[in-house]
Amino acid sequence: MEPVLLVRYAEIHLKGLNRPFFERGLMKRISLALRPLPARVVREQGRVFVFGLPEDAIDEAANKLTRVFGIHSVSPALAVEKDWDAIVNAAYALVAKRIEGLEQASFKVIARRADKRFSMRSQEICRTLGGLLLEAFPVLRVDVHEPDFYVGVEIRQDQAFLFAEERLGVGGMPVGTNGHAMLLISGGIDSPVAGYMIAKRGVRISAVHFYSYPYTSERAREKVAELTHILAGFAGEVTLYLVPFTEIQLAIYEKCPQSETTVLMRRLMMQISEKIAVSCGAQALITGAFSVTKQVIQLGYLPRLNIQHTSVRDTGQIYMPLVNWGLFVAIVLAVVMFRSSSNLAAAYGIAVTLDMLITTTLTFFVIRYGWRYPLALCVAATGCFFVVDLAFFASNLLKLFQGGWFPLMIGGIVFSLMMTWKEGRRLLNDKLRADAIDLKDFLESIFISPPTRVDGTAVFLTAETGAVPNALLHNLKHNKVLHQQNLFVTVQQHEVPWIGMEKRLLLEPLGHDCWQVVLNYGFKNDPDLPKALALLAARGVKLNPMSTSYFLSRHIVTPTVGTGLMPWREKLFAYMHHTATAAAEYLNLPSNAVVELGGKVEI
Repeated sequence: MEPVLLVRYAEIHLKGLNRPFFERGLMKRISLALRPLPARVVREQGRVFVFGLPEDAIDEAANKLTRVFGIHSVSPALAVEKDWDAIVNAAYALVAKRIEGLEQASFKVIARRADKRFSMRSQEICRTLGGLLLEAFPVLRVDVHEPDFYVGVEIRQDQAFLFAEERLGVGGMPVGTNGHAMLLISGGIDSPVAGYMIAKRGVRISAVHFYSYPYTSERAREKVAELTHILAGFAGEVTLYLVPFTEIQLAIYEKCPQSETTVLMRRLMMQISEKIAVSCGAQALITGAFSVTKQVIQLGYLPRLNIQHTSVRDTGQIYMPLVNWGLFVAIVLAVVMFRSSSNLAAAYGIAVTLDMLITTTLTFFVIRYGWRYPLALCVAATGCFFVVDLAFFASNLLKLFQGGWFPLMIGGIVFSLMMTWKEGRRLLNDKLRADAIDLKDFLESIFISPPTRVDGTAVFLTAETGAVPNALLHNLKHNKVLHQQNLFVTVQQHEVPWIGMEKRLLLEPLGHDCWQVVLNYGFKNDPDLPKALALLAARGVKLNPMSTSYFLSRHIVTPTVGTGLMPWREKLFAYMHHTATAAAEYLNLPSNAVVELGGKVEI
């Protein structure tokens, strides 16, 4: 028995004739991540195997690979000869280690017979090996639906591989397979997150940071270096270009009109970044505006926005019209109203001190309710900073009418939009929930005298689990048919960054070839409904993309006088709901398989 690592692809499986290019890129990244370990990386039929690792380094190596983009999961495994006795002995060794110290555990056996010449079929392997394990380990019981662990057997061309653990990776595409981009990195979190997300799409990144010592501290520059180092743990080697900007700033202040200093500094930063990008072969510049907007949308505080991909090769090369034009309008207003950077001092002071105050407040909630530290310690740790920040903010309020109102106005507008959307969605969902029909009872009633069943699969999207989607009612009313298979899908966004594939999907049978499906996404996950539903094949629900239709319920919101939001907010929500990007585009549904049905809803 030889210890190995079994690596499963992520999105590479979706590639066609160019798949070997991405597989080679992944193998290169695996080799780089495992240096200086003596790893031998081998590709074979949809898998990558890592041989030659010392037994005591297997665990560390597996953890390293979970941070490599392009990997769906990693399993420490044992490679044995394609002999039944060797397979059984390896399974005994794996299970004995897996259940050590446990009084009871459930399991299932999963077999994949890539080499069809092997004498036993996959089901026979599962049944026979499962029985032997039950006899050898009395603490085990079989649970094919939600086991504590599973024993995997893969019969390949030359060897058999067994594993009892699967560690999820970060997914995405291998870094270096989708171009090279330059990240404009600051000391905040937005730009590193943007770098992480673009690297996950296979883009190799370099980074540039502008510092103005002594006007910015050495600590600020060190923080950028630390953030780059953390980012490199996922994206591989990241070259950081540090650009001293002090002399340029002073020259602008001395030689240029005050009304143009801010625009000129930003413009020069972009030009310098562009020159550095050209010199190192980068094809794009990355900022953090998109990543922040995307997370706010998935947290439910903004409607879905139009995202235009401007490149067929680089997935991170995008254009968001509303965000870009919003930034442009804000900059134009600032330039027209204040005319010089010195006149912006009051606005800048309030913006910075209020940001410090909010950060300190949020820090208290994180360490108290997230990390669950004692109340006294939390108050002591943040109280002194809160008092100082509050004093700074209060002193800057004296300049409220000298320009300090500008950032407060922008913040107030954005806050009003976000809260109007959040509250409007709550009212809309409450209205739909109040009028909803129980799904299970409805299905039982219609199957007493069932409608005509047609071939194919219908996927009905619904905001609430257990409720009949309006699209189903309209389909039965107007078309008077029901598909052979019916999935009632609810997509739930959670206030956590990522949700792994093992928790992505929940399935509940409803009878008559109908199922309730719940898909879970974190605010940094990229929703992809067809890809998620493909996971159902492992649970016995097979979908044919050519005969699958997606039915969406489209609601037209009508503001009414009475309870709810103020009239102007209801009208604003109705407009935002009307202009939101369609769910089909947001969930990556095929455009030629979407049917939208719906009606008016009063809030």
